[in-house]
Amino acid sequence: MTVMAIALLVMWVAINRALSPLSWLSSQLIPQSPMDNGQLPETQILEVAPLTHAINNYRQQWLDALAAMRDFIADASHQIRTAQATTKAQLEIALSSKNALVDRDIVEAIYQDHTKLTRLTNQLLVHATIVHRGDHQTFTPINMHDFLQEVITYAVRDYAHTNIEFEYVPASENIIILGDEIVLKEALRNVIDNAVAHGKTGNTATHGIIRIRLEASNQDCRMYVEDNGQGIPEDQRAQALERFVKVGTNTQGSGLGLAIAQSAALSHHGDLILSESELGGLAVSFSLPRLTETLNAPFNY
Repeated sequence: MTVMAIALLVMWVAINRALSPLSWLSSQLIPQSPMDNGQLPETQILEVAPLTHAINNYRQQWLDALAAMRDFIADASHQIRTAQATTKAQLEIALSSKNALVDRDIVEAIYQDHTKLTRLTNQLLVHATIVHRGDHQTFTPINMHDFLQEVITYAVRDYAHTNIEFEYVPASENIIILGDEIVLKEALRNVIDNAVAHGKTGNTATHGIIRIRLEASNQDCRMYVEDNGQGIPEDQRAQALERFVKVGTNTQGSGLGLAIAQSAALSHHGDLILSESELGGLAVSFSLPRLTETLNAPFNY
């Protein structure tokens, strides 16, 4: 019995000593708030140090995501409230006016404001969707030729009433990537909408041209959307990728289209580059990693 008691005592001491690092870690975590910017202190306990570093890294990622969400909500709230306030003011003027001609102008202004607000709301939802889906990264194989054909078909349909000519220049080989088709479609549609808004839409001599082309290298593919508008000056291109920032002479948009496209590219481990188009306007290019095992696959179109 004495030997058993001693063995149990030794076991109890050993277990407590083995668990003491976790007790120390618990004592550090309990008094801290999830919103606390402070990091767990460095420890000399070898068994706990990797866990402490992991918790600190996870907390920093959480705080960064929370800060980004707060900034987005603040920006979105400001933009939506501004649009709503403008529409309300126009309605109040229309209600108090007795001039039928003025009423027509005011109704037209309200329609334009409502159109902008609708687009802004849709873009905000798209941006939130891209950020959310980017965190989960549920990627599937995407045939880029089929993907672009579908997007361009919808674009031609949506802008059939405008003087816009769409061109498609496919790659010389089959290109498959791993990606989120919903995210990429929304991003590309926003870029095309920007190209339509900022491209030329005058007479037949200066009609709008939007060229979408696909190029491939061994490791990635690059998808271009080009227009023949006024473009963006080189010193303003980095600023144009920020949320709600409008550059150039056309400031009618929400300033979200390129930010959405950049978020989509980054979520796919690629990048987004703005440059001068061969058509004279802006070229927006997505760089996306490709599945290299499909390099020698046949390409038919």
